[in-house]
Amino acid sequence: MRRKIKFINLFNRHDNYTTEIRFEIFRWLIASGWKYRSEGRWGFSGVFEQVWGLSTVNPQNYWLEYGFSGREYAEMQLAFMRAIISADCDEIVRQWRVEKHIGIDLVLWFDLKISDEPESEIISRLHKLFDAHKLKLTTRLNECYSEAVNIYSVLLTCNQHEWQAIMTYGFDGSSWKHVLAKQGVGTFGEFLSEACRELDRLTEKRECI
Repeated sequence: MRRKIKFINLFNRHDNYTTEIRFEIFRWLIASGWKYRSEGRWGFSGVFEQVWGLSTVNPQNYWLEYGFSGREYAEMQLAFMRAIISADCDEIVRQWRVEKHIGIDLVLWFDLKISDEPESEIISRLHKLFDAHKLKLTTRLNECYSEAVNIYSVLLTCNQHEWQAIMTYGFDGSSWKHVLAKQGVGTFGEFLSEACRELDRLTEKRECI
C-alpha cells in the first residue's frame, strides 16, 4: 500500500492513520536508521537508541529485547517524538533525519505492508497478544521442564526487515522465549493473525482421557 504520510499528523489527537499504519511507520523508522551508528568511548549508538529512548550503547545488538508489550499508543507516541522532533540527540541522528527527509513539517510517500482488515480486528489481536500473560501453556515447549507453562509476556519487536512476536514463558523465576510469528513479506495484519493462531494452538484446552 502506497501512502502519503505527514509526520506532524503522527502527533495529532485525531487523524486517519490506522494502528497498522502507525506500526509500519515505526518499523520504517527503525529500518531506515539501522545503519546510522556512531562510535563513542564505550561502544556504538545511533537511531535505534534514539527511537527507544536508551542512554546506553550497543542495544541494537540486542534488538530482540526491545519492543511493545502493552500500552502501545503511549509508548509509540513517545518514540515518534524522540525520532522526529527531539533536539536531545546525537549528530548521527540529525544526519539520518536530513538524509531520510524526516521532520515535523515534512511529507513522505511510503510503501507500507498494510492489510484491508477492520481497525477493530487489528486492535483485538493486539489486545489478545498483550493479554497473553493471563493464559497458560497447554502445549509443552520446554523439553526439560514440564512446569514451564506460565506466559509472562508477548513482545512485538522489529529489526530492519520485519516485525516479530516473541513470547516469554517459564516458571519459578526462570524464563525462555518462543517466536509466535515473523512478519516476513506479509502485512502487519497477517503477522498479528499468525501470532494469534500460534498462541491459540499453544494454549488450547485439551480434554482429559
